Amino acid sequence: MIDKEQIVSFLRINDISSSASHSDIREALYGAGWSDDDVEIAILKLQDSEDPYKHDFDDPSNLFHTNSPISQKTLTSLLGVSVSISRARLRAENIKNTSTDTVSVGFVFIIISSSVVLGLLVTLSIMYMYNLGPFYSPVENYIF
Repeated sequence: MIDKEQIVSFLRINDISSSASHSDIREALYGAGWSDDDVEIAILKLQDSEDPYKHDFDDPSNLFHTNSPISQKTLTSLLGVSVSISRARLRAENIKNTSTDTVSVGFVFIIISSSVVLGLLVTLSIMYMYNLGPFYSPVENYIF
C-alpha cells in the first residue's frame, strides 16, 4: 500500500506542493506512469490527515472467533473501502432470504407431488388400455 510520506516526497521531488490542485497532482502522477487506481488512492491519501483504513487489532482471534457483530469501522479498516450497513437493510435481506427459502421448498413439494400423481394416472391408464392388473378380465367371462 502506498504511504502518504512516499506521495509527499514524490511531489516534493517534482516541485509540487501536497496542497496543490488535484489536476496538477494527477498530471504529475500520470506522467510518472502511475495507474488510475494508484492515482485515486494517492489523492485520497493526500486529502485525509490520517489514514481511515489503518486499524490495529489487539488480538486477531477476537475478530475471527466471535459471535458478536463486527462494527462498520472495523469492517472498513479490514476491507479498505467505506462500508455502511444499516440494521433495517440487514433485516430486509434476512426476511427476503427466509421467504425465498420457504417459497422454494413449497414449490419443490408441489412439483414432486404433481409428478407422483401424474405418474400414477399414466400407469393406471396404460393398465386399463392393455387390460392389466385390476382391469384384467379372463377369457372365460366372455360369452361366445
